[in-house]
Amino acid sequence: MSKKKTWDQELQDLAVELAEIQRTDEEDYRSAVVAIHRTASRAGGPLLKHFTDWSEAFLFSEAAKISDSLSDPAFGYRPITTKSDRASGRDVENLKALVIRLRALEVELTDGETGELPVDMNEAWRVTSATDEDVFLVPVPRRMWRHMEPAEDRRGFTKRVLYAHRLLPVEADGARVTLRPVDSVTRATNSLGFGAALFSGVTFTEDIQDDTFVVTAVALKDRVRTIETAIENSHFDDCFVTVFPELVIDPVSLLEIERQLVEKPFLKGRNPVPPTLIVAGSWHEKHSDGFRNAAHVFDGSGDRVASYSKRLSYGGGRVARERIEPGSDFPILVTRDGLVAFAICLDFCDRQFDGVYGTLDVDFLLVPSCGDEKTMESHLQNASRSDTRYSTATFVVQQAYPKKPRSNGYVLLAADGASPTSKSTKVNATWVRKFT
Repeated sequence: MSKKKTWDQELQDLAVELAEIQRTDEEDYRSAVVAIHRTASRAGGPLLKHFTDWSEAFLFSEAAKISDSLSDPAFGYRPITTKSDRASGRDVENLKALVIRLRALEVELTDGETGELPVDMNEAWRVTSATDEDVFLVPVPRRMWRHMEPAEDRRGFTKRVLYAHRLLPVEADGARVTLRPVDSVTRATNSLGFGAALFSGVTFTEDIQDDTFVVTAVALKDRVRTIETAIENSHFDDCFVTVFPELVIDPVSLLEIERQLVEKPFLKGRNPVPPTLIVAGSWHEKHSDGFRNAAHVFDGSGDRVASYSKRLSYGGGRVARERIEPGSDFPILVTRDGLVAFAICLDFCDRQFDGVYGTLDVDFLLVPSCGDEKTMESHLQNASRSDTRYSTATFVVQQAYPKKPRSNGYVLLAADGASPTSKSTKVNATWVRKFT
């Protein structure tokens, strides 16, 4: 049985790895960033807590002092091996040295950036390792919800160890991660609008076989008017994104959403700002391998930019299980306002499995959902965790099911430390707008 490496062994192995990377390509700073980040991340919780001792002003100042050493062997990295009375003090100094070198490498990488996206970002941003899993090093800084002076910025390790990039998996939980660009109109720097469409009356028709089910039809009260209002308001209410709920957007409704976005019959000579994204709920769709609970995503012009299929099936045990095959593709959209990922209901509210979301460093997570207050409670808890780890803003639009008096559903926008209660997310409207 192999034994876990000690922190000292990790540091020594990193020096060898960096030397090999530099021998292969002396300007391969991207691979060096990934290697150093991996080693720093393995330091352990007690050591990583020391990261908040170092402000951004301090890290950039120290990085400037070592920038010339990046051309030295192993990009100038040498672990501190001096014996001391307090091993923990040496460990802290080693962690500090790693983080400062990360800053110096990132400064070099960003100095030559033009801001233009590569033709194939999945190839250009992929970093291949001979000893570990490939990752994407994405040159999109994390969204800052509030301005902080560098001397004041002491956010935690996961939020700040990289200042100009994000590390994303190439594959996670059996799903292939793909990066896709979406053009958009530039919006407000700090505040973004999120629109939610809910239906006032929903009746499902299900096909139940061998303790499994799929939804085959849905009756919606005021279907067309609700869709028309949501798409129109998405253009005139300054919405970055609008989300429809899970399992209410059948093929007829999907076509209506697309038509409204393409034709825009509501313009009437006005000149609105179109939304960047419309998440058209989801539906049980028939595929060659069975059914999938699929959500389709459009841009403001009605072009389909992504599709996402639910990965965790609802039910099981004493409850009929959702008869779906898990999605094998996990799209992440690269917009001017940040990185956007998706989940469908149980994918995110399940608390037994982190799945893709435990280490997903994105700015926005959009979640069509269908369920009751307990479902929303779980969304709230996981949204709080994502905000704490990565400053991810989570937007959940959940159709109430079973139907509740004076409630069409629940709308959650959790961002920048805001922590609403499940009761405060309950709404009795068909259109809801929230701002960060």
